[in-house]
Amino acid sequence: MKKRIYLVVNFIFGTFSKYFIWILLCAVVVGMLISTSYYIPDKAVFRANTLLDYFSFLIVSLFIILGFFLIDKLKIKPSLLLSLYFIAGTAFILLVPLEPFSDMGAVYTIARNGFHGNTDYLVNNSNNIFTTMVMFILLRINDSFVTLKFVQLLANLLICVMSYQIFRHLFPDVSINKSIFYYFFLLNFSVFLYINHVYNDILATAFTVGSIYALICFDFSNNAKLRSFQILIVSVCSFYAYSFRPNCLILLIAILIYLFFTKRMLDILILLISWIGLAAGFSFLSAQILPETKEQFPIWSFLQMGIDKDSLGFQNGSHATSWQSNDFFSKLTEFSLTDFIKFITKKNFWLWTEGTYQARRYAIGYPEETTFAYETFITKQLYSTTAISIIEKLQRSYYFITMLFAAVGTYHLNPKNKESRILLHLIIGFVIFYTFWELKSRYIYTLYPIFSIFALYGVAVIQQSRQKYTNRK
Repeated sequence: MKKRIYLVVNFIFGTFSKYFIWILLCAVVVGMLISTSYYIPDKAVFRANTLLDYFSFLIVSLFIILGFFLIDKLKIKPSLLLSLYFIAGTAFILLVPLEPFSDMGAVYTIARNGFHGNTDYLVNNSNNIFTTMVMFILLRINDSFVTLKFVQLLANLLICVMSYQIFRHLFPDVSINKSIFYYFFLLNFSVFLYINHVYNDILATAFTVGSIYALICFDFSNNAKLRSFQILIVSVCSFYAYSFRPNCLILLIAILIYLFFTKRMLDILILLISWIGLAAGFSFLSAQILPETKEQFPIWSFLQMGIDKDSLGFQNGSHATSWQSNDFFSKLTEFSLTDFIKFITKKNFWLWTEGTYQARRYAIGYPEETTFAYETFITKQLYSTTAISIIEKLQRSYYFITMLFAAVGTYHLNPKNKESRILLHLIIGFVIFYTFWELKSRYIYTLYPIFSIFALYGVAVIQQSRQKYTNRK
């Protein structure tokens, strides 16, 4: 009986998870072929694709293929690609000197003032305390907003390097070389733009990838002491990811599921104890910095917004400290079953097909709310309709191609590979969570390395199939 239960559970967390993600990715690809989901301030908009959208898909596809060909032909080294990305990132930081605004503006101001001044923002938004602490430390090293952007640029490069190691560990037999991987991974235009958004997205992603890297790429199976140290590293990285973005609690759950199915019960215990210790220490430190006892926004405030019919789950001005669980469930009962299915389908369709992580909103901004430290020839043209249209089409085209390749890669995953399940479970966790939470495509930014890893596996599968077909002829 126990064995049957285990087999059923193993099927759900293995094969079922694989095909759930594959269906999601196929739906995203088909959806993006039919229509475009895009964002205007706090509103989701849908429109039919135009010939220009399809032309953009074609141009970006050809650019990617040309890059693959040139890298292979010219034997371009990975270090050169990393260097070029750093140079491009530096130019972007200097030529588009966006000043902090919105949430990142509030966090930056508090950090720069040494937690003095308007700290009510952090009292209400305690999820940003850790981000503010890190920003405070970095600004003590060099009091410059530009420094924070360079930290994010370096974090992007580190994410790329760690993601390749994860890819190589998961798929050791594929033919994708490091340069091809770096090229495709670093070509993500939305991620590049996010260098300008000095907040928690990039660093949360870095620690998420770092957790997975430490868990599956460090092999200390023959040394109990080193394996315990490995779990401590995983614990610290995953806790930091959670401290930057609380949705990364899903990461902890995915790791625990992996450890359970690999029968590492002692590691589960070490992980949980270290998490409790880190949480206690962080809570104590937070209380010293912000001793106020004002009310925080409860999770029910975010959840009730997430099921708002009129706004499709976007911020709608109803954020308040007074929301309670019964308010949320009362709002939920207003839906009929059919209406609720339609609502969450439309909400998820927008979330997973928007394709830019709202980079326009957070990395470029709107002229009425953003300023630049100084003017350049790029900032003069940045908000023109043509420039914005080109930027958004490039982002969506890359995202579409990534999801297309990822669908191929996911279909060919071995569901018995317990390490690849961590990535699958992380995506599933995000799907479930953001079905109910406040809607922003920025919130799924953390998953881009996972989609890229699956996409490059898809590229490898296509290459191998083409090679087999050529050999038959």
